[in-house]
Amino acid sequence: MANTRVPDVCEIYFQHKVLTRVSGPPTFGTLRVLVDELKANASSVPSVLGGGQYGHLGLLLTAAQFETLSTTPFESPINPGPFAPPEKGTEAQINAARDVWKEKHYTFHLNQAVEKALIAQVVSAVEPQYLSAIRNRQTGRYGSNVLAVLQHLFTTYGHITPQHLKAREMEICNMHFHMALPVDTIFNAIDELMELAEYALMPMSSTQAVSLAYVVFSKNPILLQDLRAWNRRSAEHRTWENMKVHLREAQKDLSSLPTAAQLYPQANLTLFSGVGTNMPPAYDHQTPNLTDASFFSASSTVSPATLSDMVNNVQQREADLLERENKMMTQFQEMLTLLKSANNVQSAPPPTNQNHNNKTKKNAGKSQNQRRKYCWTHGSCAHNGKECNRKAEGHKDDASFANMLGGSSSGCYWLQE
Repeated sequence: MANTRVPDVCEIYFQHKVLTRVSGPPTFGTLRVLVDELKANASSVPSVLGGGQYGHLGLLLTAAQFETLSTTPFESPINPGPFAPPEKGTEAQINAARDVWKEKHYTFHLNQAVEKALIAQVVSAVEPQYLSAIRNRQTGRYGSNVLAVLQHLFTTYGHITPQHLKAREMEICNMHFHMALPVDTIFNAIDELMELAEYALMPMSSTQAVSLAYVVFSKNPILLQDLRAWNRRSAEHRTWENMKVHLREAQKDLSSLPTAAQLYPQANLTLFSGVGTNMPPAYDHQTPNLTDASFFSASSTVSPATLSDMVNNVQQREADLLERENKMMTQFQEMLTLLKSANNVQSAPPPTNQNHNNKTKKNAGKSQNQRRKYCWTHGSCAHNGKECNRKAEGHKDDASFANMLGGSSSGCYWLQE
């Protein structure tokens, strides 16, 4: 018989030698702490199972959950039984077969040791009366495996109802993402919802997670171009993990772009006080509240529509927001034109002697202080448009040097050839 002695996994590998004790009836919050500590312990024990990257974490996850981590499924090994050498095998073949059997034998016993140690930690952390329903009276064991023990605790005492899931889903749907926050703020909230749904035995698909994130991010106009690029991807590439990568890269690119203040530092903001009054109001971006106190809030500020209906309305909202963006760009160009005109007036060159002589000839008897007003009919003169007593047809009272509105340029020597 080969030596199948396995190490004391709790003493050697576990990060949490003793789990946080659950006092009184378990709740979802206390069970979540319990599970997080168990996951840290299981993943710290090395294993070749499930691709060999996550230790024995597969003992605490369903097949669907582990599939999000590795393409190689985690399957608990079966007992290989006693060694049976190959018939008519050579000595080298028998030794090779024995080495394979030893590895399978050790892997099986190590997997069993980890699972038993995890169950023992749960039994020590939770009061016995809350585990009595799954205790086998003949063997004294609690459940067939540690995952079954945890699912019993969550379904019996976690009180995760469809109403709780829908309320949390609506809370996430109502979030307003701000670019000052990392996009993972939203992704983490949805990942927690997916984990919650797993414990409630109402799993949430990758497509549902993508749709929920799409609704949240589409409220921010700056991300619409990236969302349109996401829509152009083929269906097989629009996965949950790919969406995380796509929007992380989008936020990284957007954060490297210069702002309007950097492009036009000389702009006087007071010039914009009376311009663009038809511009749409800015979004009221609010920082999402992810505290435990509001995790199961049953209140919702939207009508109880299904998530698929919300996704169907996003395309129309994108078109409306794109129209607003185009209008804002048009008005921004108009404001820049006005700003340039104002700068031209302020930086007009002083009159040369020749210009001064020409001006004197055309406007004899009038001092320079009398020619500081603009009239649409008469150009530069001693009165403005409202004060004019001899208005030409089409006269505009509000014309000014900054915006002549097509009026006369008479006396505006800085504009003449």
